[in-house]
Amino acid sequence: MKTYKALALLPLLVSGCGAESKATVSEQKINNCKQMINYSSGHDLSRLTYMEAKSDGSIYIDYQKRSGGTLKYSCKSGALSVWADGAGMWLKI
Repeated sequence: MKTYKALALLPLLVSGCGAESKATVSEQKINNCKQMINYSSGHDLSRLTYMEAKSDGSIYIDYQKRSGGTLKYSCKSGALSVWADGAGMWLKI
């Protein structure tokens, strides 16, 4: 009997492990984030692409460089950060 209880609870335990919640976000918030990136970096708005939003309020935007590759930006609570591949961390702008 104990085995059946453990197996019944397993999907509940696994579903929350290591999963980050995605969130829906308004077009206005996405555009505000893009405007912040444009103002701080001068990047062309047409090259900025919304990627996702997390439940903690973070909005992730990619910038397609002309030379190829991308820069990753994050907007959260009015703060702008860029992903530094070499350092493996977010840097506030």
